Amino acid sequence: PGSATDLAGLAGFTGVEAGAAYVIGAGRPFGMFREGPVSVDRVGTTTIASPATGAAERLSRVPEGDQVRIERYDAPGMPPRFVVYVGPTETFSPEATDEPWDLTSNVQGVAGLDAGSIRSTRAAMIDAGITSSDEVQLVGFSQGGLVATRLAASGDWNVTGLETYGAPAGNIALPDGISGMAVRNSDDFIPALAGPQLDDHLLQVERQAFAPGSPIPTELAAPAHQRTAYDATAYVIDHAASDAVREQVAAMDAFTAD
Repeated sequence: PGSATDLAGLAGFTGVEAGAAYVIGAGRPFGMFREGPVSVDRVGTTTIASPATGAAERLSRVPEGDQVRIERYDAPGMPPRFVVYVGPTETFSPEATDEPWDLTSNVQGVAGLDAGSIRSTRAAMIDAGITSSDEVQLVGFSQGGLVATRLAASGDWNVTGLETYGAPAGNIALPDGISGMAVRNSDDFIPALAGPQLDDHLLQVERQAFAPGSPIPTELAAPAHQRTAYDATAYVIDHAASDAVREQVAAMDAFTAD
């Protein structure tokens, strides 16, 4: 382990990123954690009736299967604004297939490398006409939250808001001035895979998904990480008494309110 840490450090990796980089290096001789090319296909275009309001509605628009949803908002005399929703992991196979939202992208993303899911989302944003100057909000669940956080931290986009749920992204430093919150259930181990939470200028919101003594659906893997668990947390956020939470919900809402 000491030698692995030293080698990772020489390659520029530190902390939890070094651990992820070591996992990638150890798996590659066996055909694991190898990235491949990505492409983007539009699967549909529609006009929405109204923007999402509140945390629960935003989380409900995070896609499953079709991994990226992009909403464009136009107002007279103003440049367009965009909300990008990024979905969770689709397969946990360590061998890359034609699905970029896989275990390889999870490990690559934690390591700070250009994961397939990150490249795919970036390509989708470009395909949607988003430029580096357009104002963008990013919303993601699980790996989607990791992707959204990496894009917000890259400096390549004019990200004004970020809202993530259950994202293994605590090791990513964000610039100041971004509205939103990083939401995690305290009994969900997935966010902990990114190591200790950094002070990254984003409001951190925690809630225990299953109260002590309450029944836990053991038929599901990582029950506190399930979408239903975060749906419940988002509902609590929308009804929170905390001024800090209400302020960030209102700031995210205001982005598309006009």
